[in-house]
Amino acid sequence: MQCCIYGLFGFELSGLLKRHLDVTVAWWIPALAAVVLVGVISHVE
Repeated sequence: MQCCIYGLFGFELSGLLKRHLDVTVAWWIPALAAVVLVGVISHVE
């Protein structure tokens, strides 16, 4: 289920960036960034 949430997050953030900032980003880039961020935060704690 968490994989689907990362995918949804990446898709939505990509759409928001395109709509508001006119920046095209593939959906998997924000999803991968979220995975890395969660991994780093969980490793530090």
